[in-house]
Amino acid sequence: MLLISNRLKLGIRYGLALGGIGLAVVVGWLSQTGTIATKGLFDDGRWSVYGFCLDAISRHPYLGAGAGTFADLFPSLRIGDFKSWGVWDYAHSTILEIAVEMGVPIALIVTIGCAASLFILIRAALRSGERSRSLFSAVSGIAILSYLHSTIDFSLQIPGYLIPFAILLGCALARATSEPEKPDLRAKLGVASPSLLEAGLLLPEPVPSNLVSGS
Repeated sequence: MLLISNRLKLGIRYGLALGGIGLAVVVGWLSQTGTIATKGLFDDGRWSVYGFCLDAISRHPYLGAGAGTFADLFPSLRIGDFKSWGVWDYAHSTILEIAVEMGVPIALIVTIGCAASLFILIRAALRSGERSRSLFSAVSGIAILSYLHSTIDFSLQIPGYLIPFAILLGCALARATSEPEKPDLRAKLGVASPSLLEAGLLLPEPVPSNLVSGS
């Protein structure tokens, strides 16, 4: 969608609108196929866990229960009619788990940071040239899918996925926010750079003979 909007010279709002439409189409298609079509996007156990998380957040909304304490805290949140048994090490929603462990303010900061990274990448994709546009568009798509999936699962809490994703995202953000090199004034005037002359890579132009004789 970003590639199409750039080719058509559309603005950021239209690009985001096209991306939203494309995402809705993909979600609608997935909801009619495979396991999602038979069991739905969420199972009953996951919805119950989300309710437990909201209850835990209401008890400690500002500071949370402590980083890394979800697995120890969850048994105290379970109720008798909870249908899904076994060990729940994760909340199956990274942002909810952050709010449970570290409080709502930290969860808001993380959410704002994710939204800011998407804004920077999408803006760079719409404003960049042909070569960089594909890079920023691909990383934007990967980031959107990763963020969305982390709201219903814990993919970003798996080191094997988080580390490559963080490296890719960091490199793309660094390139998107880097200042473009300003052309040298000497290059515009056709004057050689002093550094090239000092390095011996460019010989100085000879002085015209009429100027030498005139002096």
